[in-house]
Amino acid sequence: MAIVKRKYFKIKFNILLHLLFSFLFVFLFTSLTSSWSIEFPSPSSSSTLQEEELPLHPLSPPERLPKNDKKIITKRQAYQIYLGGEASVSIDKGAEDSGPWGEWTKERDCSRSCGGGVLIERRLCSDNTCQGPSIRYISCNIEPCPAGTKDFRYEQCSQHNDDPLDGKYYKWIPYAGKNKCELTCRPENANFYYKFAEKVVDGTKCDAYSDDVCVDANCLPVGCDGKLGSGKNFCKKNKD
Repeated sequence: MAIVKRKYFKIKFNILLHLLFSFLFVFLFTSLTSSWSIEFPSPSSSSTLQEEELPLHPLSPPERLPKNDKKIITKRQAYQIYLGGEASVSIDKGAEDSGPWGEWTKERDCSRSCGGGVLIERRLCSDNTCQGPSIRYISCNIEPCPAGTKDFRYEQCSQHNDDPLDGKYYKWIPYAGKNKCELTCRPENANFYYKFAEKVVDGTKCDAYSDDVCVDANCLPVGCDGKLGSGKNFCKKNKD
């Protein structure tokens, strides 16, 4: 009989001990999670996941929306991409022309020394019967820039570090405004942005998500070979 009682009390003690530990675990867990909770930032409020939307400085020139009036042919191809009726991008071969065109002459040197610049050529027609573009943009210096080279858009913003704005000096960094091909920058330690130029330097990347570049304030497609209008979407990497 005594043995049965000891077993009974032992079982009862184990049950009570289990309940006590369960209660303590629940209590500690709830107190810790309520006082030391981990908050995950929402995409709309986190500047690390998505750039914070900032107001345009009241003294800034107004932004222009991307041009929709020019019918830009964005199909990736190895011939001319027309911008309206006058300009084009010519890479390997051009569209058929007609009329008494003169020779192409370089109007502007390559806009970049590395990383994919753009040079401008122009030709003249001796009368009004010519068909085809009178301006063309050609990729140049497409070799990658050396390691450690600053971002090209960043360089353009930082050139205004010595320019006072409303009596103050700021350290400017790129900011994605409404128009990818305008030079919009923000101070490192202030919550606004400013438009410094109607267009970035030709050859500046339109954004951080593609290789497309700005040319004369228009965002134009670039192939994987670094050339404007190129039809190459897949390029083989050179083996060492």
